[in-house]
Amino acid sequence: MINFKEIEISDKPIIDGYLNTCFKTISELTFANMFIWRKPYEIKWAIVRDCLVIHYRSKYDVGASFPIGKGDVFAAAEDVIEDFKKRYGKMTFYIFALDTLPYFMRHFGDRFRLKNTVDVNDYVYHQSDLANLAGKKYHQKRNHISAFKKQYNYTYNRITLDDLDDCMALFQKWYAGRGEIMDISDDLNAKIELFGNYEALKQVGGILRVDGEPVAVTVGEELNPKTMVVHVEFANTDYRGSFPLINQEFSKNECAPYLYINREEDMGIEGLRKAKHSYYPVMMMKKYRAELIEK
Repeated sequence: MINFKEIEISDKPIIDGYLNTCFKTISELTFANMFIWRKPYEIKWAIVRDCLVIHYRSKYDVGASFPIGKGDVFAAAEDVIEDFKKRYGKMTFYIFALDTLPYFMRHFGDRFRLKNTVDVNDYVYHQSDLANLAGKKYHQKRNHISAFKKQYNYTYNRITLDDLDDCMALFQKWYAGRGEIMDISDDLNAKIELFGNYEALKQVGGILRVDGEPVAVTVGEELNPKTMVVHVEFANTDYRGSFPLINQEFSKNECAPYLYINREEDMGIEGLRKAKHSYYPVMMMKKYRAELIEK
C-alpha cells in the first residue's frame, strides 16, 4: 500500500517543488493550507511514480488529489485508485489544478462521476478593484471606511514577528462570538498553526491598529505569479469599517504586484457568501470531485 506520511514543516521545499509543476489557481494548492488543516482533514502526502499525491479524510469524506508532477501521472493515478479501493472500498479524486481536468476526463472520464459544489469554489477578484473600491457598486464599502477613518486614530503595517502574539489574541477575541460556525475548534487550531509557524510558512500579512491596539488582520501568500491568495481575514466588528479597511489596505499594499486576489471559498456559510459576493468577484475557480463508479 502507498505510504502516506504526516506533513511536517521540513517537507515544505519538497511539496512546493511538486506543486510548482502545475499552474496553481486554487487555494488548496499551497503548502500552508495543507499544513494548517492537516489534523482535522488527515492531510498526508506521498510520492507515487515521481508525482505528489495528497491524502484527505474527514468524518464526511475521504479522497486524494489527482497526482501532481512530471512523472507518470496516469500510472500513479491507477496506483492510488487501487490503494483507496483496498483501504476504504471507494475512491474520490479531488481535482484542484484547472489544467488537470481535460486530460482527466479524456483518460478517466468513463470511470468517474464528476461533481462541482458551489460551497467550495474560490472567489477571485481584480487586485485593482479591491485596492481602489471605485464606482457605485463599492459606495457602501467606501462609506464604512470613511466612517472608520474619521472616528479612529489608526495605523496599517505589514505584519512582523513582533505582531504575531497580538494577531492571535485578536483572533481568539473575534472567535469567541463565532460559536454558530461548525468545526469552530478546527478553525482555531488552524490559526494557532498559522501564526505559530508564520515565518516558516512564508506568509505575508497586514495588521490594522487603533491607538496601538490590533483591530483587524489579513494574511496570505503568492499562489502564482499573477495571484495572491488570502488565507486569513478577521476583525473586531465593534469598529465600524474594520473589515473593508483591512481588505483594502492589504490589497493595496501587499497585493500590488499581482493582477488577481483569490479569497478562497465560502464553505456554504450564508453570511460569508454574501460578504464575498459584495466585493464582486471577476471569476470563480471551480474545484471538482471525481467519484469512482466502477465496481
